[in-house]
Formats: sequence, structure tokens, C-alpha cells
Amino acid sequence: MMSAPPVEPHTPLEYFKQLFDSKIVENIVYQTNLYSVQKNGSSINTNSNEMKQFVGMHMCMSVIKMPAYRIYWTHNTMSRNRFTTLRTHVHFNDNTNCFPSTDIRHDKHFKIRPLIFYY
Repeated sequence: MMSAPPVEPHTPLEYFKQLFDSKIVENIVYQTNLYSVQKNGSSINTNSNEMKQFVGMHMCMSVIKMPAYRIYWTHNTMSRNRFTTLRTHVHFNDNTNCFPSTDIRHDKHFKIRPLIFYY
């Protein structure tokens, strides 16, 4: 049986919080900073507020289509360079715990497993 739609429509932030609670966001922050240290030797020092903005921007970009990538930064909360840095380093799991594809314990969903198990 389907539930009735909400009387008042949710705000974008309320929808975001239904998908990404603080535990998930903190894990993404931790894994992203860890990966940047593993890759570059130094942390990119992201935090939960910045990661919420980053994920929210991706959500908006998937709904609102612009003719050029640069146009998204006309009114955004972070620079394009910072967005690109985060996009390059975003991680959900620690790569050092991944089994090689030749190993019987290999998990095809390892990189996103924390998100899958959460829901």
C-alpha cells in the first residue's frame, strides 16, 4: 500500500538528510581525507559541511542540466578547483582493505559497500 504524499513538500535539505545522515557524511569525510593522504601524502582537510555541499551540488547537477560545466559555478558555494579536488579524492571505503580481483574474497562493490550496508 502506498503512503500518502506529505502535506507540505519537503525542502531540498530535508530530502538530502533522508539520504545522507551525519554518520554517512562523517564516513565519507574520513575516507576522503584518508585517501588523499594515501595518494598525495597530505590531507585535503575536507569536513562534513563541505562534503554536504559537495554531495548536494552533485544532486543538483543531476537534476538541473546546464549547457556547460563552468556555468554551475556562477552561484555556488565552493570554487570549481575545490570541487574538482574533492571529486578526485572522494572515497567511501579504505582501498588498503580491498582484496585483488583474482582473490576469491574479492568484492565488486567494495568501494561503495559502506553505502550499501547502511541502507
